[in-house]
Amino acid sequence: MALVTRAENDSQATGQRIFVNNAVIKMFGADSREQMLERTIANTWIHSERLREFEHLLRSEQTVVDFEACRRRDDGSIWWVALTSHPVIFEGQSCSINWHVDITERKTAESELIGARNSALGASAAKSQFLSSMSHELRTPLNSILGFTQLLAAGPANGLDEKQRRYTKHILEAGQHLLDLITQVLEFTEVESGNRKLRLESVNPAKILEECRSMIAPVAAQQQILVRLAPLAEHLPSLRCDRTAVHHTSPCHANGRRIER
Repeated sequence: MALVTRAENDSQATGQRIFVNNAVIKMFGADSREQMLERTIANTWIHSERLREFEHLLRSEQTVVDFEACRRRDDGSIWWVALTSHPVIFEGQSCSINWHVDITERKTAESELIGARNSALGASAAKSQFLSSMSHELRTPLNSILGFTQLLAAGPANGLDEKQRRYTKHILEAGQHLLDLITQVLEFTEVESGNRKLRLESVNPAKILEECRSMIAPVAAQQQILVRLAPLAEHLPSLRCDRTAVHHTSPCHANGRRIER
């Protein structure tokens, strides 16, 4: 798909067309070769700044390869083109030969992909915001419950009987476990949003593995599966890493859902 233009006012980009092949005539939607040759080149460019950029590249580099631009056909429809231009001598005149490749389908697909990606990012941001807000709302009353329970547990020895102390201990343990889960949710949303900074510490991998084992062991037992750690785990060297991030990336973090499946 080629056309040849002769420079006018030191510009090959907006010069006069002196030859076009049939493919270019069809691509621009012209009725005839004569109509195509009479058209003003500048009028086919949708964005004037891209035309100026193309002209600048022609002056400075002469050869331009795969310059993408949005163009207008004779019927007013819009299409995308990858334009390659190279200086030539045509019929004794200084001209440029221009190859046009229709990339409209590719640009449309790229636009749809970008739109889908932006929608997914928006949905992910909304989910993270919801989880963060929900977690903060849960922490406030939970901290109050834990605070009053701690006061009960720390009261006089004759304030609670043995059964009440046992129940108080259960409340504290369950409440602390729930608070840890809420904290993990908050940290997970920070990881997803990219706002969380790594908190490096010395971590015993054997302890993390044991925590994972104890997490999935009850579900595994329901499927008559016994989960044990290999003896090698006890001799693994310490790691300097972010403990929470390691937990989130652990395959055991799914809390046994893989075993259920």
